[in-house]
Amino acid sequence: MSKTTLKSKSHRVLAHIEIDSRGVHRITDHGHKTLGYYDPRTNRTTDRNHRLVGYGYQLPRLIPADLAEEGGAGTIQPQPPLSPKQSRARAERQQRIQQQVQQEKTRSAEKLRDLRTKLAKT
Repeated sequence: MSKTTLKSKSHRVLAHIEIDSRGVHRITDHGHKTLGYYDPRTNRTTDRNHRLVGYGYQLPRLIPADLAEEGGAGTIQPQPPLSPKQSRARAERQQRIQQQVQQEKTRSAEKLRDLRTKLAKT
């Protein structure tokens, strides 16, 4: 389990974020009281009672304002869920990139093989 401590500018502990083996992020206050959760599989942030706070990574919103400096911990603007068309386009783009990477690896391996062959001949 990965754990990160969030601190203020004056190095006061604001919260802790733990990531479990399923990838779910849990935020706790400085006293280790659970404030909420973020599940990357569903892209949802929920409070300690599993009520929806919003979509996207919004755990900093759950830090109480009295703990954070300058009136609030700040928020991360949520990303709206992708439409099916956007999801397909993103998946296709990732597939093209993966193919380019594979082709580059193959070219590199062939070039290395050719250089080794030339070196062996000399």
